[in-house]
Amino acid sequence: MPLAKIHVLEGRYDQNRMAKVSAAIQAALMNTLRVPAEANSSSNCRRAVSSTRPHSSACTTTDDLIILDLTFIQGRSKETRLALLKDTNTRVAAAAAVSPDDILISLYELWARISRLGKVRRSAPKP
Repeated sequence: MPLAKIHVLEGRYDQNRMAKVSAAIQAALMNTLRVPAEANSSSNCRRAVSSTRPHSSACTTTDDLIILDLTFIQGRSKETRLALLKDTNTRVAAAAAVSPDDILISLYELWARISRLGKVRRSAPKP
């Protein structure tokens, strides 16, 4: 089950707006990664609030910036990961009524092995 961690600037997103962002993320995961609808759970979305915004001379974002960390088990193709980025960016931008440039998405893949009992065991890659 993928985990989404949403970072936003304090005071910019109320509960209703965050619910729309979370629903957009879940829709992108279901559409692109084929995550089942019954896996939709608020426990899979974490919200982190910051009182300061990251600054960079090349940064053209506004205070509506959303930094999204998506973590899932390794094994998707490059095309699937790129499709997930595009779908998530489009859906979240529409749901939050922000520019697509105000969304930064990081993908994290975990290594996993399936044991004989069918349980997933997390492990480091073998050299």
